[in-house]
Amino acid sequence: MRNYDNKNAPKPPTLRRSQTITTFGVGAIADLPEASVMICGIDKWDTRGGIRLSDPRLEKKLGVSYFMMPPDADGPGDGITAVRFPRWMRCRKCKSLKGLEAWREAAIPTSRFRYFDEKPYCYLCSLDLIPSRFVVACHKGHIDDFPFVEWSHTGKEICSSPLLTYSERGNSAALSGIWIGCKSCDSGKSMGGSFSKEILENVAHCKGSMPWEMVWSDECGANLTTLQRGGTNVHFPTLKSSILIPPHSTDNLKTRITNTLFWAAFESQNDIALLEPLIGPIAEQIGEPIEKVREVIDDILGDSADSKTDDKSEEDYRYEEYRAFLGEYDRELNNERDFLTEQQDISKYNLPFIKSIVLVKKLREIRVQTGFSRIRPPQSSDEEPTEDEEKIETMPVSQNRKLRWLPGYEVRGEGIFLELNASELKKWAKKPATISHYKNLIARTKKNPDSFGVMSELTPEFVLLHTISHALIRQLSFECGYSSSALRERLYCTSNNLGNEMYGLLIYTAEGDSDGTLGGLVRQGEPDLFPNTLKHAVADARWCSSDPLCIESDGQGYQALNLAACHSCCMLPETSCELLNRYLDRAAVVGTLSNPEVGIFSEELNRLEAQLG
Repeated sequence: MRNYDNKNAPKPPTLRRSQTITTFGVGAIADLPEASVMICGIDKWDTRGGIRLSDPRLEKKLGVSYFMMPPDADGPGDGITAVRFPRWMRCRKCKSLKGLEAWREAAIPTSRFRYFDEKPYCYLCSLDLIPSRFVVACHKGHIDDFPFVEWSHTGKEICSSPLLTYSERGNSAALSGIWIGCKSCDSGKSMGGSFSKEILENVAHCKGSMPWEMVWSDECGANLTTLQRGGTNVHFPTLKSSILIPPHSTDNLKTRITNTLFWAAFESQNDIALLEPLIGPIAEQIGEPIEKVREVIDDILGDSADSKTDDKSEEDYRYEEYRAFLGEYDRELNNERDFLTEQQDISKYNLPFIKSIVLVKKLREIRVQTGFSRIRPPQSSDEEPTEDEEKIETMPVSQNRKLRWLPGYEVRGEGIFLELNASELKKWAKKPATISHYKNLIARTKKNPDSFGVMSELTPEFVLLHTISHALIRQLSFECGYSSSALRERLYCTSNNLGNEMYGLLIYTAEGDSDGTLGGLVRQGEPDLFPNTLKHAVADARWCSSDPLCIESDGQGYQALNLAACHSCCMLPETSCELLNRYLDRAAVVGTLSNPEVGIFSEELNRLEAQLG
């Protein structure tokens, strides 16, 4: 990772590649031991050493030519670029509070004990500076330092040379105990009320700052929201994922071309005139005819120029994967290094509502960051904000529309695919008790549509599939030793009647390290083990340590989008859930105390518990 404030300063600690797509992706604040930094847009990365990835289906869907894993810090380039943020810092001894440039200007002439950009320090106290814990953002995705100068002079004219201090008064840890004062004019104000949008509206408005793009001011003027530097609402990444299915392969010609050093040289300059002399060396290096290489390169450049995206819905996209898991593909076109499945004899399992089980011995998934939002998760294009909220907008990972790629990474692993009986699920969903039970949840969902692109509308069947998935992941973490964060779900559920009927779920290893290749998860899917796993998962869903409050809940979690689901029973680490622990309900599986009919397994519970002893 390169420090843009000073390219000659030592490299800060590195991040895992997967982190730079998810938790610490473009626009996120990474609180590292040596610095608090913001990850810059991908057009500012040094991509030498970056590995190009390919998934033709996802490339077409997102309108790019290929994907790229974040560059390795030990590679030939400087890797990912980052800037220090927040730029306002304080000294815990002398209490001074000022911007990074003001600290630097004072520190450099003194020739103190170390170089300032290595780790900013107070030139009077020789102590490391502490980045401000407060930042501000607007609904458009802009982010900036908290307006301390304006805040400390609220109701007064700002003095000509403000010298701010940050002090903690009294024994309270509340915001009212933090005092921002000005030594020049004796003005000051506590941080109490700083998180109120109404109060902040009278102090300052958004300047359009985009640190990840090196833009510190632009026209905006929107109302600001105060956030904590380490808060989860500072950065909500927009992620897309895809399972590689036949006939596609990771070893295609496009991948081989873009991973050559010659292509990296062209990409670093991004000058088409430099490409023609490189086509011959590229063809020689990969052992392919020049004409064939030129044709693929023309396609890559053409994809970039057109930037046409596939208008296929997410359900249609997943239906292709659903069919592949059921074996509906040409096996002669399959590369078993990327996709290897084994259909099981369902008669050996003796499980209700399960139509088929497939052991996925090898799979390859690619995850891509396309953008991010702040304050709240991104909203779908047709979602209208409430009267007291502004519509949240999504920022792209780069303002440069000419880029041919998006940042992504791949995981290889294994999994268990379940297909549920469609007729049984439909029969359950049409019960008057089921319709009545989910009426309010579906109404709330229409006010807060799925912003993750997994479903077009919520149905009882989707809630059931999602809850069974979570119950199984929790149980599998006990049975086979995987941590729940090492397992991930992928849901396949129809919410329309266009012919793509699917009711299934995939549980697979979600890590790129050895957790993805141990074989333990596939072993748990075999007939001698999986029936007991499912039975235990269903039986355990009957009880929660928060009952009866949990089972009788009519809405909990974010925007009350869960019913009987909490951290004691159904919720998983957010990296494991496609929908950030939303649209869950244990009652779909086991029913409620007053209405057991709502649970699809309610009639089976006594038999299952008897079998388990």
